[in-house]
Amino acid sequence: MIVWVFYGRGHMDRSELLGILKGRGVRGESYSLEGGSRDDRITIDQIGGTWIVYYSERDKRRDERRFTDEDSACRHLLRLLCSDRGASRIPVTGGSAATAALPRVWSL
Repeated sequence: MIVWVFYGRGHMDRSELLGILKGRGVRGESYSLEGGSRDDRITIDQIGGTWIVYYSERDKRRDERRFTDEDSACRHLLRLLCSDRGASRIPVTGGSAATAALPRVWSL
């Protein structure tokens, strides 16, 4: 079994997410971490106490998902971007014991 992991500090916020995306070479034009409906990108937005992740195309939101916390929304956005970019993942063989042995790991 292969588990995809990302290194981090425990709770992912947009600042940490940005660092991961830049470190993996994900093009900045493919996402927005500041909300708004920019065309052809995956966006994370906060409205009230709700975090929203969606794909924006022609000023319309598609595949919208809502979350109660920033961490869950950031992890979802990261999953979406990395499922489109196989090279941005770090494979680790084994199950939860393998990921538990690594320091500061994001397990998606």
